[in-house]
Amino acid sequence: MDTAFLWYRRLLSLCYAFGASVHAGNLLGFGKYKLADMPRLLLIADIAYLVLDVVVVIGLWKGTTWGMICLFAAAGSQVLIYTVWPEAFTETDEERAQIRGMVWFHVVTVTIFVVLWMLNR
Repeated sequence: MDTAFLWYRRLLSLCYAFGASVHAGNLLGFGKYKLADMPRLLLIADIAYLVLDVVVVIGLWKGTTWGMICLFAAAGSQVLIYTVWPEAFTETDEERAQIRGMVWFHVVTVTIFVVLWMLNR
């Protein structure tokens, strides 16, 4: 089971690297808004999640405790903000569907992570 947990952590690291690249792209003006026009809440979220996602990538790849804690912080906080305040991050039905997909991604991937972690202990 140790091998499965190792490869799952690495796969999850790659997923969070993609997430970090999306946040970086948003900050570089490749997203919906140019940096100067980006709403402050989205700007703060992109900066925070860019940093947090990079820490998750490194921590999960290396198999550290702080990587696991940051994974739970990143996933948990995104589930919270996207379910409690979705209107702060979306304007269209398509964006709301994307947000729901992200919530499910976090719920499913963290659940699998916890199961593999418990089996690996």
